Amino acid sequence: ALILDYAGNRQALADEAFEQDYFPIPLGVKTMVHLNGPPHVRYRQLLQPAFTPKAIRHWETNAIPSVLSTLFDELAAQQRPDILAMIRAYPSRAFMPMMGLPDEDASYMRALGAMSAAAAFVPNSAEFIEDLKNYLRRQVEQRRSLPGSVLAERTDLISKLVAARWDDDKLTDDELIGSLGLLVEGGVDTTAYLAGNCVFMLLTRPDLM
Repeated sequence: ALILDYAGNRQALADEAFEQDYFPIPLGVKTMVHLNGPPHVRYRQLLQPAFTPKAIRHWETNAIPSVLSTLFDELAAQQRPDILAMIRAYPSRAFMPMMGLPDEDASYMRALGAMSAAAAFVPNSAEFIEDLKNYLRRQVEQRRSLPGSVLAERTDLISKLVAARWDDDKLTDDELIGSLGLLVEGGVDTTAYLAGNCVFMLLTRPDLM
């Protein structure tokens, strides 16, 4: 069924009999967006603590401003400023401190995210999918190796998801990698395109500002 209006979407989302099974699974691991009923609820309960208002405020005040400041400094130093290049770079550069990943891997992460998101349409993309999964698996394993007290003090998203518990349940390594891969796909290239379109609209339609 195709639902195009707000009221219809609200009704469908509130109806426990409504299920979806269309979402692609590029990393080969079902995540919250692929599941219905109790499995979906379990996933949501385990993911929720990592996305509290307190966590969001931490990233807003400690990660985003410094990334934007650096990008604007780089833009100002250019003889012919390329604002589109800055917009393309911003999501992956902001993504790294939020995830607790090395800043120098930002371009690599952006490339993997773009290829992973387009996997269904790009021939021979399996190599890129495996690269992304292996990269994320190494990060998860590194967090798993930390003492519990150290892990609990970390504020990056990967650490929070590794530490997440619901009763005695926790996310498996495959579930973590699938969820992190979903964030990479949705948070890097998609955000860059959205921001670029927004800036283009504001520059060409000053009446909207």
